[in-house]
Amino acid sequence: NGAELVLVVIRDGKQIDCKISPQKDVFSNEYKLGLWIKNNTEGVGTLTFVDDENLRFGTLGHGIYSNDSSTLLSINDGRVFNCNVMGIKKGIDGQPGELIGTFSKENPLGDVDKNCEYGVYGFLYKNNELIENKSLIAVGSRSSVNPGKAQIFTSLNGNDIEAYDIEIIKTNYQNASSQKSLIFRVIDKELIEITGGIVQGMSGSPIVQNNKIIGAVTHVFVNDPTKGFGIYVDWMLLE
Repeated sequence: NGAELVLVVIRDGKQIDCKISPQKDVFSNEYKLGLWIKNNTEGVGTLTFVDDENLRFGTLGHGIYSNDSSTLLSINDGRVFNCNVMGIKKGIDGQPGELIGTFSKENPLGDVDKNCEYGVYGFLYKNNELIENKSLIAVGSRSSVNPGKAQIFTSLNGNDIEAYDIEIIKTNYQNASSQKSLIFRVIDKELIEITGGIVQGMSGSPIVQNNKIIGAVTHVFVNDPTKGFGIYVDWMLLE
């Protein structure tokens, strides 16, 4: 009935009590708080790795942020689904492209329990089609990463995974975790022809050098879609 309320709010990781007075909506004649509520968010991204021992997975290499406030979204729970890439919006200078995919929510493949600066994490269910007939790969630490040839693994058609050639052009020495650990250039002619380079939806695509997973794609250079940033897999595994 318009009485002052006390809300429990989490702000910058700290819990505080906040007083608020509802206001009457002149159209419904009801008291309302005027809060903007986001019930859920969904999108297309790329799975980076799955731990063979406990089926823990990591994706994206960066967190999911609010479009309105540019703050990391806190989550209650979530699900991961199989996605089919149906089309591609090619990236050009100044206009990032994107993968266009569809997915059904009828058969979830795993649960999401964490959204942090380095990606979205959770556990896959057992007997999962995502890891059927997949090979194990060794992990390469950040100290083993060198400028030179490498590959990214991603899906551009349906859910078929293909390897594409890149060249790592800069590696950053990092004592603390960061999304922008290395810079690379796409040199694969087929990938450039199809996508223009790196596009939205390819975030999380594993970067492999010397037959070891060493990182994941995180960002594209807006003015040059053939160049992108990657995160060392070390930082993702810590989560």
